[in-house]
Amino acid sequence: MKLIFNKWNDVDIEKYKESIRQTGFLHIQNFITPKEVEEILEEQNIIEKRWIREKKEAMFGVPILYGTDLDGTTIIQRSPFMSLNTSYFDDSNLKKRLDTLRKIIGEEFRMGEKENDGAVFNHYIKLKGQESRKKLGWHTDSGRDFWTLDKPQLFYNIGIHLDDCPKSKGGLRLLLGSHAQSVWGMLFGKWHFIDHRQDKNEYAVETKAGDLTIHDGRIWHRVAESPLEGNESRRRVLYFPFVRGEVKEKTENSKAPIYLVLLKKVNSIKNSLLQ
Repeated sequence: MKLIFNKWNDVDIEKYKESIRQTGFLHIQNFITPKEVEEILEEQNIIEKRWIREKKEAMFGVPILYGTDLDGTTIIQRSPFMSLNTSYFDDSNLKKRLDTLRKIIGEEFRMGEKENDGAVFNHYIKLKGQESRKKLGWHTDSGRDFWTLDKPQLFYNIGIHLDDCPKSKGGLRLLLGSHAQSVWGMLFGKWHFIDHRQDKNEYAVETKAGDLTIHDGRIWHRVAESPLEGNESRRRVLYFPFVRGEVKEKTENSKAPIYLVLLKKVNSIKNSLLQ
């Protein structure tokens, strides 16, 4: 089964669909240009500086995760609802291109800019002798519904990769086909966020800046820690959720999701029992 395609092409729609159906994953190279990559990073930098200045702790109830960069300055390592805090996505044609992906996943899906955690900017970096966001344990995105006592819903996370990330750098790992498991398996197949161990069946996603990936929210995945340190370990990805069904938009009065509260506590534990 082909997982990686060189570019977005209407001719390959059926092949894209088959990849998603069988594996729960799709990788399209060169989805955006190097110039667009730089524009997104510049917009994030503007938001980051503003939030740091304002000492902003959360957006629509979702915690903002802070860390430090190579020079010790403060950076944001997880920015929720990014697209709502910049006009860039309204002024560019990127959102229109992202919307065409519904041809693959289903016309009933919509970009959830105010749902779940919105467009999330993730920044991973490994710093010697310092705490930083450098990995994320096994989890399923659809499993978040479990914490609100809702039935897990199908949605897709569409990632725009903003740095080159070969396997040797760590990064995204998937259990291909696990999206077809039972609800029990999706919720309890592994210890959510706590288990960081390598799985013998995991697939290492290797990307270049500008690539796009789609993964089914029910698939087991993790972010592997980079064996590298400093700037060589830097990995930045922007994820857009595509959801369907009842609209559940967040507001300024929304409370912090319990799974993110727990994740923040887990990230503060230096030595996991399963490491």
